[in-house]
Amino acid sequence: QTDDIPNPTQLLQKVQLLSEIDRSKPVTIQDIKREYHNDKILSEVIEWITEKSKPSKISYTSKPAELCHYFKNYDLLIYKDGVLYRKYVDPNDRSKDRDLIVIPYS
Repeated sequence: QTDDIPNPTQLLQKVQLLSEIDRSKPVTIQDIKREYHNDKILSEVIEWITEKSKPSKISYTSKPAELCHYFKNYDLLIYKDGVLYRKYVDPNDRSKDRDLIVIPYS
């Protein structure tokens, strides 16, 4: 089992953490920005974008699957005002295109 694929115990711990979130308090953009620094995948992706230094290739066998996903979708990513967005392009109705906030996993 590779390090990037959580085992069932890790998944259960994450579900338990999610259940402990105080849903009465809304998540703010500042919360999201702060959590980017705690998310090792997104902090690396943000570095690619801010430094305009996307790797020319990536080793899919040695990198986490999530990082490989962002590598493949690099051209759809936007980093604006400290927030990472992914462009959503509706194949049937371009008027429905929009930028979606990428939420940190941590």
